[in-house]
Amino acid sequence: MGTSSLRHAAVITLALLAAGCSAKTESRADDGIKATIVRDSIAKYRRGCPCPYSLNKEGKACDRKSAYSQGYKSAPLCYPRNVTKEAIAAYRAEHQS
Repeated sequence: MGTSSLRHAAVITLALLAAGCSAKTESRADDGIKATIVRDSIAKYRRGCPCPYSLNKEGKACDRKSAYSQGYKSAPLCYPRNVTKEAIAAYRAEHQS
C-alpha cells in the first residue's frame, strides 16, 4: 500500500469512527428526550395508577390495574419504547434553541 492509499484508508476510518460517535451521541440524546417525554406524560395523567410500576394508595405496584396495562386511550407513555421517532422529532422542533 502506498502513502496515498494509507491516507485514504485513515480518512475513511476516521469518518466511520466519527459517524459511530455521532450516532451514539444522538442515541444518548434520544434516550434523554424519551425519558423526558415519559416523565411529562405520566405527570399529565391525573388519575391513580398510570403505569404498572406506579404505586397505588396502599403502596403496592399497580401492575395489571394501571391505565397503561388496561389500554386506556388516556393512558400515559410509561416506557421509553413507547416513544415514537415522530414524538422525538416533535419534541426537538418544539424545544429548539
